[in-house]
Amino acid sequence: MEKGMQKLSIQQNSFQIPQRQGIGTLGSKLEIRANYVKVREVPNLKLLQYNFDVIMSRTGRQASRSVRGKVFVEM
Repeated sequence: MEKGMQKLSIQQNSFQIPQRQGIGTLGSKLEIRANYVKVREVPNLKLLQYNFDVIMSRTGRQASRSVRGKVFVEM
């Protein structure tokens, strides 16, 4: 079986999502934005990831918004 299989390789700029014919033709187009930033190769680049939990001492929608806003402003 292995003899009949070729080695797979991924070429840059060769990725394409296959289209499904006849699917999704009745809806309307919309713009989707995502929290995505292209990262290029930079020598000696150190990336850090921080995870944190916010424990609310107050309840309610307004309290939640104010605390979240404060956390991100102070980072």
